[in-house]
Amino acid sequence: MLTSTIKILNAAKHCFYQHGYSATTISMISKYADISRVTIHKQFCSKEQIFRQVLNQYTADMLEQSAIMLKEKHGCWQKIEALLTKWGDEIFKEIGDEIIRNDLIYSAKKYCKNELLEMREAKCSIIEQLLNQGIKDGSVCLEKLAMQASEVAYLIEITFSGLVNTGREDNRQDQISALLKVYRTATL
Repeated sequence: MLTSTIKILNAAKHCFYQHGYSATTISMISKYADISRVTIHKQFCSKEQIFRQVLNQYTADMLEQSAIMLKEKHGCWQKIEALLTKWGDEIFKEIGDEIIRNDLIYSAKKYCKNELLEMREAKCSIIEQLLNQGIKDGSVCLEKLAMQASEVAYLIEITFSGLVNTGREDNRQDQISALLKVYRTATL
């Protein structure tokens, strides 16, 4: 990746996180990056495209961290719980201003549908891999459910996303543990 692209994306992330999507402009990103607007427009045709790339960076970082966690020597369900706990941090959690965070979440849902779908599919794929490992080592049995690992993975991810989107962080870890207890019991 070009040095100027990295500077633009870092500046854009800073602007989005400080001011929100709606208030951020190409001119503002240009000032923070110390790169001309012309250069920004040559590399990115719009603020929306820059925002998508910032979201893609987040996804890449999340997948990289997930890959590291997958290498740990734990069982299937412990790994799934660790991943869900990590993924439970909302994408814009570090932003203290609720108005800005909500603006970014709304903008991500509006402009980055494909990126969010790809993120969901990546999470489902990771959970599916872990369930298949559990099937191989005998800690997971899907016969009673008459379902494939991919279907159970999707259900785990979608119910997990529902927990995250409720906005109640006070007992999220307990909720994740309870959710997985249901799936673990169903797959014994």
